[in-house]
Amino acid sequence: MGRPRRALAIPVDELRRRYEQGESIVSLAAACGFSGQQAITCRLRDAGVVIRNPGGKPGRAGKSIPGARLTRECKNPTCTRMFEAYRSSNKKYCQPKCRYTCPERAALVARNISGRHALSEVDAEARRAVCAICGPVDIRKRVDGQPRVYSEAAHWRCRGAERARGWALNMGVTVAQVDEWMREQGGRCAICRGDNGGRHLYVDHCHISGRGRGLLCNSCNTGLGMFGDDAENLLAAARYLADQRV
Repeated sequence: MGRPRRALAIPVDELRRRYEQGESIVSLAAACGFSGQQAITCRLRDAGVVIRNPGGKPGRAGKSIPGARLTRECKNPTCTRMFEAYRSSNKKYCQPKCRYTCPERAALVARNISGRHALSEVDAEARRAVCAICGPVDIRKRVDGQPRVYSEAAHWRCRGAERARGWALNMGVTVAQVDEWMREQGGRCAICRGDNGGRHLYVDHCHISGRGRGLLCNSCNTGLGMFGDDAENLLAAARYLADQRV
């Protein structure tokens, strides 16, 4: 449950008005008798206020990287809040409640997992079982002392189900779509045509829309992310390599 929130000396509407007029969170926190900024930041975010310069990964000069964050709208149809996230982040919801109560997300999880990764011969002590899709696998169970308020009851899952759940939650991709990509690509990376050293391929996604695009090896997937999904930069890199050939 946690401790109840401490009452504010200034109403939230007044905090919002003063913040939007340019007053800093540090100043507002001091006016409310707080030594830190977190309480005021949380109240403003709960009121739907987009926080100015919330920070990011510090650069060598100790400053936030310019343009590292984007303002996005929560994808839960019942929520109208805006939030900030890194360009490379696949975050689509402003808070866990919106993530776990989104109808679209619930439907994708159901299609990815329901009736597919059924477990049998569960050995709770050894944490092993036989999955209808993956065969003999290690299994995991949510810790009883840390239940998730907005999700279903605790149960055992195999690694394949965890991956399928991640595809649905983070990229809006079903298992059928991944299987189709695998057949189209012949089990190889869509860029370099390698087999990723025999390991499974990664589902690549667009950092703007969050949707999956295809299957890549670890090197190509990381490379696209490092180039910020910028086609111009990738073409410039290709021209650079061609010019430098001896």
